[in-house]
Amino acid sequence: MKGFATKIIKKVSLEVIYEAIEDRTAEIKRDIAELQNKQEADFRYLNQRIDNLGKRIDDLGGRIDTEIGSVRQEIGQLNQRIDKLDQKIDTQIGLVNQKIDTQIGQVNQRLDRVDQKVDALEQKINTQIGLVNQKIDTQIGQVNQRLDTIMQMLVELSKQKN
Repeated sequence: MKGFATKIIKKVSLEVIYEAIEDRTAEIKRDIAELQNKQEADFRYLNQRIDNLGKRIDDLGGRIDTEIGSVRQEIGQLNQRIDKLDQKIDTQIGLVNQKIDTQIGQVNQRLDRVDQKVDALEQKINTQIGLVNQKIDTQIGQVNQRLDTIMQMLVELSKQKN
């Protein structure tokens, strides 16, 4: 009897489970159908938006083409002005280079004269240094002679005291 009751309970449980599964399956199918309807509505809306955006893009494309044409004209005019300015700048640079070359030549001449004067001064200084060195050598010689004399006197004095 116990086995029989267990079988009946299992059958009833399975029937309840099958019924719950069928109910849930029906709910899921309804949800899927509802989602499909919403998806179709969304697609229709999106297609309409895409069409509207396409028209706006076409309109903007025409305006952009017009603006690009205007900008190209302005660029052409600016290029002409730049070319004129380039010519003026090149002329000015040429004049400045000439002035610089002239001034560099003058500076080089001045530097040559300064070099000559420095060389002359260097010769004079070297001559003066030579003379001073001779005087120093003479003075050192005289001092050495005096020191020798003093040393001899000190040696003689020390001999006399002894």
